[in-house]
Amino acid sequence: GGGKGARNKLPFRKLPYDCCSLSLAPFQDPMMSPEGCVFDMLNIIPYINKHKKCPVTGKPLALKELTKLQFHKNDKGEYHCPVMYKTFSPHTHIVANRKTGHVYCFEAVDQLNYKTKSFKDLMTDEPFVRADIVTLQDPQGSDHREIASFEHVVKQETFQNDKQSEMRVPEETRRILEKAGLSTSKSSGDQKQGQVKLVDKKGGDGVKRKKGISSGMMAASFTSTAVDVHCEIEEQAMTDLEKRQELWSIMRKLGKKGYVQFTTTHGQLNLEIRCDVTPATAENFLTLCKRGYYNNTIFHRVIKGFMMQGGDPTGTGRGGESMWGGKFDDELDSRLLHSGRGVLSMANSGSNTNGSQFFVTFKAVPHLNNKHTVFGSVVGGLETLQKVEEEPCDAADRPVGDIRILDTVVFINPFETDLKAYLEEQEEKEEQEKKDKQLKRKREEED
Repeated sequence: GGGKGARNKLPFRKLPYDCCSLSLAPFQDPMMSPEGCVFDMLNIIPYINKHKKCPVTGKPLALKELTKLQFHKNDKGEYHCPVMYKTFSPHTHIVANRKTGHVYCFEAVDQLNYKTKSFKDLMTDEPFVRADIVTLQDPQGSDHREIASFEHVVKQETFQNDKQSEMRVPEETRRILEKAGLSTSKSSGDQKQGQVKLVDKKGGDGVKRKKGISSGMMAASFTSTAVDVHCEIEEQAMTDLEKRQELWSIMRKLGKKGYVQFTTTHGQLNLEIRCDVTPATAENFLTLCKRGYYNNTIFHRVIKGFMMQGGDPTGTGRGGESMWGGKFDDELDSRLLHSGRGVLSMANSGSNTNGSQFFVTFKAVPHLNNKHTVFGSVVGGLETLQKVEEEPCDAADRPVGDIRILDTVVFINPFETDLKAYLEEQEEKEEQEKKDKQLKRKREEED
């Protein structure tokens, strides 16, 4: 009958562990229900806002009950257990810690938590109870991945992602929606009949302008004698910050990382800079490094079992400024957390007060999440961290002897390579499109 035919159309009988239970497609930003059903954030949030239930079980479900999952990947880009380093497969017993969201193979939790009776998360040391361990995949037992039993499949429900403006969700979710092309901002499209034309002066006056947004000069010239008469609507000029934000948005899409090496009195530190997630912070740090801003500066604060802080040219902990002068805003992102040793993060004196100072963690410090911008990590020179951590300090956590950055080398700066190449390519495309339009117009006139 019809039911059997519908089942035959399913892509698989059991949902793979790395797929969304709603779209049945691989997830990008996984979230978990209390029962262990995994969804993509982009799909589940609009669904719950609309239906107030779990699409798999049909039980009532609220957004606050969802857990953001932290899957870990190996060098090959495959999901694996960050403790046992075992690559996940359809035959792996996979569990998640509801307290932290970290995902492990069950063997790791069984041997290192259950058998030792040490109920602390294996990545963050955060305490948890046995009930916080939720099964995502159990090859030996019955689980919640039988697609034919999914509530939304049985009832043949259809879903579509709501527009961003219809969702009351955090800013990070809005970022994900924009990344997926679901922003409420629409392109200007074709001009309606009777509509006054916006004049784009890009390239004409050398000013970069916002597409589809009027400068207001035409209206002002009608009502004020102090403003010169404007007979055409000009697009509004972009501010310096808006120009930078546009470039940062492109950098996120390019997905590139930067690499820097510090040569210190205690050895070398190789740093990976996440230009793909925190482009503003990354550009600031890479630019200051290139300028030699950090050369001959000290790590003025070192706390064993916590972190070491530097980046202040005055050496007092109260100085330093960004590449633009003054302070700049935070770039908090759940993909980058203070989750272990060697995390590179911005020091600040409160929200949106980033300058030049930074710190490197000696261990996981989850209480700093959503307070400081994580923008990179140590990928080489962990022995240098060990030496610094063992240095004696005074009562104010200031090292007794100098721990100094002697030299800084920027190996890879995507802002000077990948972004520059992308902009040049786009400029060439626009120029070619302009020539094609002129040629087309000329042919039409000749006909």
